[in-house]
Amino acid sequence: MQLRDAHLCLGSPLPRLAPHFMALQPTGSATCKRGFCQFIYEPIKTVIEAAMNDNKDKLFGLLEKLEVLKKLKPEDKELMGKPLMKRVMQSW
Repeated sequence: MQLRDAHLCLGSPLPRLAPHFMALQPTGSATCKRGFCQFIYEPIKTVIEAAMNDNKDKLFGLLEKLEVLKKLKPEDKELMGKPLMKRVMQSW
């Protein structure tokens, strides 16, 4: 999907990554998800779950890709559970 199609991702069209087109009706395929869920909700959910389950290896890997890890202070990285999740969301 190209940047010019990004405005289509959040509404009702369903982005399909394999053939690279927008479907207007659900196809029942596993790769056919709503744009909002695929590009907004699932990444946020993954970060929150990793922080709350103290899975710091996975969390820091995701934060590095999102360029959020460099915004955290060393004492923030030592937090666990909900305080860590709150600090990550504030920094993001």
